[in-house]
Amino acid sequence: GIFVPILIPVREESGALEAIHVVDGTLLAWRGETPDDAPEILPLPDALVPKLAAARERLVETIATHDEALFDAYLETGRLDSARAVAALRRATLGGNVHPVLAGAALKNRGVRLLLDAVVDFLPSPLDVRPAEDTRPHSEEIVRRNPNPDLPLAALVYKVMNDETHNRLHYVRVYSGAIERGAKVWNPRTQTEERIGRLYRMRADKKEALERVEAGDIVALVGLKRTATGDTLCPRDDEIVLEPIAFPHPVISVAIEPKNQADLETLAAALAELAMEDPTFTTREDPDTGQRIISGMGELHLEVLVERIRREHRIDSRVGAPQVSYRETITRPAESTGRFDREIADKVHRASVRLRLEPNGRNEGFAFESKLEPGAAPANALRWIEEASLASMGAGPFAGYAFLDVRVILLAAELPADAATEIAVKGATAEAFRLAAAAGDVVLLEPVVRLEVVAPSEFAGEVLRDLNARHAQVTGVESRGTNERAGATVALSRLFGYATDLRSLTRGRGIFTMELSHFEPAREAMEKFRGGSS
Repeated sequence: GIFVPILIPVREESGALEAIHVVDGTLLAWRGETPDDAPEILPLPDALVPKLAAARERLVETIATHDEALFDAYLETGRLDSARAVAALRRATLGGNVHPVLAGAALKNRGVRLLLDAVVDFLPSPLDVRPAEDTRPHSEEIVRRNPNPDLPLAALVYKVMNDETHNRLHYVRVYSGAIERGAKVWNPRTQTEERIGRLYRMRADKKEALERVEAGDIVALVGLKRTATGDTLCPRDDEIVLEPIAFPHPVISVAIEPKNQADLETLAAALAELAMEDPTFTTREDPDTGQRIISGMGELHLEVLVERIRREHRIDSRVGAPQVSYRETITRPAESTGRFDREIADKVHRASVRLRLEPNGRNEGFAFESKLEPGAAPANALRWIEEASLASMGAGPFAGYAFLDVRVILLAAELPADAATEIAVKGATAEAFRLAAAAGDVVLLEPVVRLEVVAPSEFAGEVLRDLNARHAQVTGVESRGTNERAGATVALSRLFGYATDLRSLTRGRGIFTMELSHFEPAREAMEKFRGGSS
């Protein structure tokens, strides 16, 4: 894409900011305290005219294909029609090829209003993008929703957080239909009905109470009990499942305990609250040691959450050394039969399920397939088998880590009409999965991350030597002015403490970012687990 400056900063010092407005040809100046973000509009000094001319030439050349008459008029007169320039830049931006760039400083409230104006001027409204297109639950039917308040409701919960009074706020975008305060909505994931207690339009930390919201609105709801991030809200009689948000799995775990044992229950509640807000953070109790284990995306992620517990919940905690969150998978196909036959509360629960487990492609996740003839099993029983298979992915047979990249194939099932209850079907499925997984030559997988390090050129040698010592695969090195950027892939287990080490290597001037890339077999870790269990 092409980046086109709209505001060009020319002076910035201790709270003051001056910037050239490329479209209007004026100088905007923020000085002193301007809480309403209103800049002083000044004529452009002669010294800055060449800079404006160069920026305008770049702007006009970039949008020329979207308004040739504007380009010709600018060449003839040297003047720029602001309204036509904004319209042409909007068309170019909507095409995804051009990216307007603005200047400002959020800390001092400089240029924030102009940024919001640019969102309206250049970015697509719901009418400019294709309709939301998703599926009916448990079917292949495609459902489309235009941003029309008269259509049935379709709203996506994209964030959950607690306000200062610990009321849970569910942030939603309404794709179609409308929501009224006090109305009942349906959550197809949990198959539960929820009641909307209050509706708010959020303005930073201020709430504006609303009675009704419609398609296109982004608001916060209060009153939902069993709804989580990524869930869809819709009418009960017109279900739709919008595409959920894909969250990466946690890759680092630590043990946590309160310094004061009297805070144990309070800590558990605080962790549960944070896990509800952040889908990349999980908490569990280790069944072997009884320790509370928290897992997240990195050391810094967990440090921030522990600090939030101290600050917001006033609980001081002790945290153990970080541990890698491994995964497990199978390396060859295996199949097995699971049976469930019990009498519970004077009722017989009986079922038999045969499953075949196969390795799935890398990063393909969980897949389920039924080889039964159509109509050979009730639809609800097939759903129970798939749900139980997915639930069984939560703990592998080698070390109890979550299973990854496995295809489950239903080969056969004996489901007596009077005894194949949900308990029986899910119990038989879980046993079949466990037995097949154990026979599939389980291998332990460790997380591998993509790492990007930026450091002054004088320290590049030390940084690269350190990466080689960590057995990193360096994917590229490039110069960025006086800095060098190095990209690499490396096992996450070799990056513990890297933030401190990098600061030491570069005298505090090196920075890095990392993100999960994939999982690879961890033979050394498997030997350690076997040695520890022998």
